Amino acid sequence: MPASSSPVTVLGAGVAGLTAAWHLASQGVPVRVIERDSRVGGMAVTLERDGYRFDLGPHRFHTEDRAILRLIQMLLGDELLFCQRSSRIHLNGRYLDYPPSVPSLVRSVSPGTSLRCLYDYARIALPLRNGHATEADFETWMVNRFGRHLYDLYFGPYTCKVWGRDPSLLSVELARRRITVPSLADVLLRLMISSKKEPGPYVTGFLYPKDGIGRIGQRLAEEVVSRRGEIHLEHEVEMVHVHAGRIVGLTVQHKGESHTLTCERVISTLPLPVLIRCLDPPPGDRVGAAAAALNFRALLYVFLMVDGPPLTREHWLYFPELHIPFNRLTEPRNFSVGHAPAGKTSLCAEVTCDVDDAVWRLSPEALIEQTIEHLARVGLLDPARVEGSFTQRTRWGYPLYVVGYERYLERLVAHIAGIENLITCGRQGGFDYSNMAKAMASGLDTARKLGP
Repeated sequence: MPASSSPVTVLGAGVAGLTAAWHLASQGVPVRVIERDSRVGGMAVTLERDGYRFDLGPHRFHTEDRAILRLIQMLLGDELLFCQRSSRIHLNGRYLDYPPSVPSLVRSVSPGTSLRCLYDYARIALPLRNGHATEADFETWMVNRFGRHLYDLYFGPYTCKVWGRDPSLLSVELARRRITVPSLADVLLRLMISSKKEPGPYVTGFLYPKDGIGRIGQRLAEEVVSRRGEIHLEHEVEMVHVHAGRIVGLTVQHKGESHTLTCERVISTLPLPVLIRCLDPPPGDRVGAAAAALNFRALLYVFLMVDGPPLTREHWLYFPELHIPFNRLTEPRNFSVGHAPAGKTSLCAEVTCDVDDAVWRLSPEALIEQTIEHLARVGLLDPARVEGSFTQRTRWGYPLYVVGYERYLERLVAHIAGIENLITCGRQGGFDYSNMAKAMASGLDTARKLGP
């Protein structure tokens, strides 16, 4: 059971929470981390099974933030590998560039469709074209920059598949954050000379710990504990007690027993709707409705242990076609050869869904069976080579940016701002669709704001 009080309590031992705890512990501030799971790292963990290592989904580490880069190098040193990213898209039976370039997309279809795609794109990409009118949704933003034919060929179907919503219902913010638009000159150049230049600011190189991405969380935790910080696993926050605009305590469950802890200051990386639901007394109806309106896309992972040599050369393969159940495939040994025993390899397939929908309710056996079946159909895997398999699931995967989500988020942020000793950060805690380096930076910035 955690000590009854600590100057700073961090809720959640993902990389954001652990980075915040590391900074505070480094400054001599007593810190306590409360984590529901039996391991640290959040979504950035590495699972070990029968001599194989699997990340919980594919991860890469890249950042221009010097403080975070120095931290990673300090934590891992010679454990870090440098990888040159290799990714492709499987579309219409062919493998194309990733990120999806206009030239590779138009080469994947018939000459007539290619011409229509190029005409659309050239027409809207001309420098003389006027600025776009108000764009309220993902679909409008994309069509205004790539044209209807390219949108219907790739961007629309893949977006609908990953997010489970018609793209017209998704916020334009999702497109602004995730999509790079190449210039018309670059597109024409690549069509004429098959340039391998990557469009825009696409990051091709990344760092990766040789024993898996989970080493980042493990090392952060080790540093926290070495500086007399506390990390309490298998402790789930049930209630966050608020009085006179301050958190005065937590009710935490551990192995079926509930304990009450007092708190001075709290950093929360819990999913924002979960934090709101834990508040005692409950917030008003408007805040409760806003929390209910913010949702996350869930993730299912299918891990396959495979006898024989590697199956691909890529770190990531993307599958936009709707009849294929998984969105993305990785081969872990392409990140680090030690992720599979000698003479063997493995695969991780990702499936997105909503909690309690038909896909979420599939049994592990059904998920594994359909994954193997479709890998065989696209010619990637001989089912006879599979010698082991298992699944994992994550309820709080991707923050779901639907049209109008900002007003709900603002309402929650305003409510939390009214609790003077509470601050939130991280991907789930900030409802921020960001990568792990940015999540760590969020944790570091939050800890710095608290001061020693």
